[in-house]
Amino acid sequence: MLAFTNSKIPKTHDLFEIYEQIDELQLEESEIILLYCATEYFKEDRYPNPNYCLPPKEEIKLILDFTEELFYKICKILNIEKNLYVK
Repeated sequence: MLAFTNSKIPKTHDLFEIYEQIDELQLEESEIILLYCATEYFKEDRYPNPNYCLPPKEEIKLILDFTEELFYKICKILNIEKNLYVK
């Protein structure tokens, strides 16, 4: 959304920090928690790291479902035809 509106894009992997800069997007508290959760997937020192383990499959599915819903929500806000971007 920031790129679409020609806004400055922060140099961060913190999804909540990015979300805070998007006035048009309103998320529920449960969705904000998923932003924090997905942000934790990014670790600069992940590889190689013997202490890293994959998140549970149920959590991954929650995040994937959320990102799909978020994509559709953003397409609606920006008035973009979502079918152009979904195979």
